[in-house]
Amino acid sequence: LGAAQEPLAQLDLALENDSALSQDDVAHKKRKHRDRKRDLDGLSVEIHHLLHDLTLLRSFVEVNRAAVRKILKKHDKITRTRTKDLVLGKLVEERSIFKASKLNALRTDTERFKSKVSKDRLHRGWGW
Repeated sequence: LGAAQEPLAQLDLALENDSALSQDDVAHKKRKHRDRKRDLDGLSVEIHHLLHDLTLLRSFVEVNRAAVRKILKKHDKITRTRTKDLVLGKLVEERSIFKASKLNALRTDTERFKSKVSKDRLHRGWGW
């Protein structure tokens, strides 16, 4: 068989040439192979959606941080005080909504997982 031939076709031929396997064993192995591929395909799609959602959430955090900064700046201007830096510092320190580092870490972990899934798919000859 050529290297460019479909992995499933290669599996079919290998299973059919294995005289130690019954027809039921061959059918079971083919189903198992197809189920794994389907599961990895579905997982790949879900990882893609998760990465997209994490990007949207990070944008939301950035927009809200900018909005709070502008509100506090306006407050300082009207009241002639200098509370913006103090309040922003406390918010970033105490409120998880302003902690983009957690989102960045989650995104990094998700990208690593995506890479592992991608390598598994390539190893099995299924591409990305």
